[in-house]
Amino acid sequence: MKRPERDLCCWFVGVSTEGSVAVAAFPDWLSALGLAGGLETIDLPLDSPGEAYRRLVERLRKRPDVRGMVVTAHKARLFEEAAAELDDLDEMARLCREISVVRRVGDRLVGAAVEPQSVAGALAEIVSPSHWAETGGRLLAFGAGATTTALMVHLYGPADDTDAPSVVGLVDVRAERAAALRDALERWRPGLRVLTPTPVEAIAVLRELPRGSLVVNGTGLGKDRPGSPLPSPAPWPRGALVWDLNYRGELGFLEDARRAAEELDLRVHDGWGLFLHGWSEALGCLLGRRLTAAELTALERDAQRARASRP
Repeated sequence: MKRPERDLCCWFVGVSTEGSVAVAAFPDWLSALGLAGGLETIDLPLDSPGEAYRRLVERLRKRPDVRGMVVTAHKARLFEEAAAELDDLDEMARLCREISVVRRVGDRLVGAAVEPQSVAGALAEIVSPSHWAETGGRLLAFGAGATTTALMVHLYGPADDTDAPSVVGLVDVRAERAAALRDALERWRPGLRVLTPTPVEAIAVLRELPRGSLVVNGTGLGKDRPGSPLPSPAPWPRGALVWDLNYRGELGFLEDARRAAEELDLRVHDGWGLFLHGWSEALGCLLGRRLTAAELTALERDAQRARASRP
């Protein structure tokens, strides 16, 4: 079946996709973009076997009416298990070792990573362009998976001289994953000090962070799985920026920081900005073009309306 040019049928692959604002907002997004089509949701458990990802690509290949798929929690696993099943990967997918969008280009399926751009857009709403040079703040990231990797590519990537922290801490329950990202950072930015404390050791690192430091929850805990990477109450450093990359779920990390915000002068942010930038980048990737400023404004408006209407 030939896909009409003005049609955008795509898949949304995650863990609990029906809870996403994207599902409710998608019809309005299509209207704002002047398109017809729809969004089909596909949920996979986080512990899915490799074969599940290869079957997913195989199914997509047999559906020429589907423009592609947007992937959330499974970005790194899709790369690990099914990159070889795709016809090509873009430069960022190879660099980040993740696939956040698979788009159909003629008869070919191409894997792309849009998260470095998404993270850059969201981070720009949290810190000023010269924040790190002015404050001397550090970065402590819990979770060394796909989104944290994208953040590191944005701040320290091989072709980037972005103002960035001079000290980075990477905390992951899989020590080898944090070590692999540390090694990449040290190649990209020689002289960068990268710490890889255990989750227990990270508590002491957290306490000692200077004012202006950024603490990130990139673990998925609080959304895809219950819990938080930190005990409650956490020993937040005074004057820190706290960024939970989630915007929905129990959000234990976020709520703990909010309770301490006034006393400790914390600036606390959820993942809503990242959600908006992520879907804008993904839709642009599927369409093969940059969205206009007017389209971006319309997508944000529709998403806010969909979010407000949720129970």
